[in-house]
Amino acid sequence: MSSASNAYFPITDNPDYDKEDIREGWTVRMQELGEYSERHNRQILFTELGYNQSYQAPIEPWAYKVDGEEARPIQAYCMHTALAAITAEPRVGAALLWKWFPRPRPVGRNFQLATPPIIQIISEAWLSPR
Repeated sequence: MSSASNAYFPITDNPDYDKEDIREGWTVRMQELGEYSERHNRQILFTELGYNQSYQAPIEPWAYKVDGEEARPIQAYCMHTALAAITAEPRVGAALLWKWFPRPRPVGRNFQLATPPIIQIISEAWLSPR
């Protein structure tokens, strides 16, 4: 049996966040979910996982506003960190990608995950053995 959650929780509230803030945010969240999972003897299922191309992605991962190309590394690092944390946690049974489409949507659409940088991150995380 699983407990389901989306992954659209803030991973930092620091407006001047850095990579360490993002890593620490996922570490804390996975500790909380792991404790809950163990206490209730349930696997964790992430029903939605994804980050928008946005400067606010680690603070408001649910926000639809898309920033310019210079925000793409933030999206990539958030996805990389999330997938690393999820893959490292044995209590996670599955994670479903939000708005996964076989090809990227036209410019101006949000939560583009099927882009070469994000596909590479997903491949590295999910094609590697635990």
